[in-house]
Amino acid sequence: MLVLALLGATLLLHAPAQGAENVGPSRIALIPLVVHSADDRAYLRNGLRDMIRHRFAAIDEVELIMIEDESRATSRLPEALAIGREVGADFVFFGSFTRFGSGASLDVQCASTHAAEGEAPLREIFVYSGNVGDVIPD
Repeated sequence: MLVLALLGATLLLHAPAQGAENVGPSRIALIPLVVHSADDRAYLRNGLRDMIRHRFAAIDEVELIMIEDESRATSRLPEALAIGREVGADFVFFGSFTRFGSGASLDVQCASTHAAEGEAPLREIFVYSGNVGDVIPD
């Protein structure tokens, strides 16, 4: 939860400049995560999406744009930026989840769609745990 609160603060500080009449929440495209697992990938992807969506819902200053098409899942910055720009988002949230044995890792990024070419993502979050149940709360 702390990670998303910090991400929310980062988004507010890096929001694109807008005229006073257009001030509103930052628009974030939540792109499906790439899931690497022998288990049911759709189940994991949907569960992760729902958990992340609910965490973002607690931040009033953001408007989520849900990208539902699983074929658009990506962990590559150029592809994520193209999707975000296509849907009119200010930011993209994307990445991957890997499950191996009883462990798991979550590797996500948030980047501005208004960033200059080659500019690094605003925030990269990597969480690893030997227990899959600890990854999302972390």
